[in-house]
Amino acid sequence: MGAEQDAQAVVSGFIDAFNALDLERIMACFHDDAVYHNMPMTPVQGTGAIRAVIEGFVGLASEIDWVVLGTVSDGRGRVMNERLDRFLIQGQWLELPVMGAFEVDAGRIRAWRDYFDLGVFQRRLAEIQGHAG
Repeated sequence: MGAEQDAQAVVSGFIDAFNALDLERIMACFHDDAVYHNMPMTPVQGTGAIRAVIEGFVGLASEIDWVVLGTVSDGRGRVMNERLDRFLIQGQWLELPVMGAFEVDAGRIRAWRDYFDLGVFQRRLAEIQGHAG
């Protein structure tokens, strides 16, 4: 398996871990000094900080279903995917279009950046939680 397939397999396994709500498998995908940047927010570095952010949004959902619509790789460990990230919250699906960028090195994620509209997420979450107004 070449570097491109390896990197894509790491990202695919990472998404599978999210869909299984398996925090330990999710965290095992990262280098200790990895950087995670949800573009609307401040980036975090290191597995402790990344775990805290992930626990925050995974804890909202009883199910997660990230649907990968397309994936590209540059053959040097960089993988990008277009996704529909779905979170089942209080019996309702919150769906969020996302563009993800990953840098994979030695079989683990060194950097992860997600691009999405924070306003869409906040409005839909408020609707689900009954606070829209």
